[in-house]
Amino acid sequence: RGARSGAMDQIEAVLQNLKDNPITVVLAALIPLMLIIGQSLAPKAQPMANPSYKKEEPKLVDKVFCDDVAASEKKMLVMCRCWRSGNMPYCDGSHTAHNKATGDNVGPLLVCANARDIPGPL
Repeated sequence: RGARSGAMDQIEAVLQNLKDNPITVVLAALIPLMLIIGQSLAPKAQPMANPSYKKEEPKLVDKVFCDDVAASEKKMLVMCRCWRSGNMPYCDGSHTAHNKATGDNVGPLLVCANARDIPGPL
């Protein structure tokens, strides 16, 4: 008997052991299932809120002027555009964590009464 024949004997012995040991069979069947479940539970990357608009800007903040804001008590409304705010439709700053996690550059929409009401960087 050569080395090849000895290796075949070992493989046959392992296969016979698998047949004879139901716990081993169950574990062998569960391994692929555990891998699939593990992959499905892995954290998924968040999609960008802004896939293509003005991506050259480090943070995208647009401003619009509105007579309705001028007539209200507030001089400016800060509106969410990342869809992550806990205070929708208003911005709560959630875009900062979103931008870090995704590489996005989305920022709020400022609805202002007039140009002098625009704050510095957000």
